[in-house]
Amino acid sequence: MVIYANSLSSKPNCNRNKHYQKNCLNLKCKGFNAVCLNVRHILSKFDELKNIITINNKYLDLFGLVETFLKPDINNEQCKVPGYKIFRKDRQCKDGGGLLVYVKDSIAVKNRSDLSINTLETLWLEVEFPKSKPFFICTIYRPPNSPQSWIDLFEEEFNAALSENKEIILMGDFNIDLIKN
Repeated sequence: MVIYANSLSSKPNCNRNKHYQKNCLNLKCKGFNAVCLNVRHILSKFDELKNIITINNKYLDLFGLVETFLKPDINNEQCKVPGYKIFRKDRQCKDGGGLLVYVKDSIAVKNRSDLSINTLETLWLEVEFPKSKPFFICTIYRPPNSPQSWIDLFEEEFNAALSENKEIILMGDFNIDLIKN
């Protein structure tokens, strides 16, 4: 499994040369490949994101995006990438935030919104491959300067997922300075 996380501001250049046009994220051919990026407004970068996903579709199984800035009035068709299902959690009450995850159509996945606490920007997905135990992927956006209560609430979500005895992958923008804290 490969997890690649970064911000689009230091984006890979998928048009640089022929090698990168084949696999600009340097994903492995085997296993499950997931990428997570902080896009800070998906619509203004959608053509570039769609290009990255399309170029890497042979290897890219899941592509998580945080800070999409999407609102419920923007439908999935505006963010569609052929060959991928869309899962979203939009921020409801103020600007910014939001999550979107693309999952390859051939992968069995279900949204586990029952694990999410509404006030947190988390998107829990359960992924299942034939002859394998299902596992969870949680895409997270924690706003900067969130109070301690954010950690406490996320711990509740995490413990609920742990109780199902499945592996858990966390990816996203946690906005936590581990050196300072």
